[in-house]
Amino acid sequence: MKLYTEQGHNLKLNKEPRDRKLGTYANDPEIANEMAKLYDEYLNTDQVIWCSRDHPTDCSSRKPNFIHEIDVDESDVFAILDGMVWENIIGNKTIPEEESLNIRIETMYLESSKMNRIRDEKKQEYLRKNLPNDLWWDLIKNDINCRMAQILLKWPLEKSIITSVKDSSKANP
Repeated sequence: MKLYTEQGHNLKLNKEPRDRKLGTYANDPEIANEMAKLYDEYLNTDQVIWCSRDHPTDCSSRKPNFIHEIDVDESDVFAILDGMVWENIIGNKTIPEEESLNIRIETMYLESSKMNRIRDEKKQEYLRKNLPNDLWWDLIKNDINCRMAQILLKWPLEKSIITSVKDSSKANP
């Protein structure tokens, strides 16, 4: 299985323990607090790297990152998170891209003054129908095919192989 992760340094060169104070969201107190809760209360470790099946597309708005492609051995999978649930825990109110696309298509011919309001209403309706009442209870999954899956790998990797590393800061001069 091929997964991708963005990190602030090249994982091939640095196999030191993970330091959550240096993470991508360390300077965002709300997200950092939710991550601390996840690590301390649900996972009992912060020695993981966050991965996705999707290749990262836009790194230009964030600090330079290294995009890693990893050939993952299942034994290195520590946890699978429902990405939609996680995004809503941290306040992003995100829905799956295919649902977002359906909403955009449904509303594309509305006049602009109505379009954004109706899109937002449809997104909120989708969240009401599809999010559990207790987000934390339904966060960790057993199925890698869950919606917007975020796959957490044990760090350091034991059997998985980092097959490529791209410095995204050089891709956007």
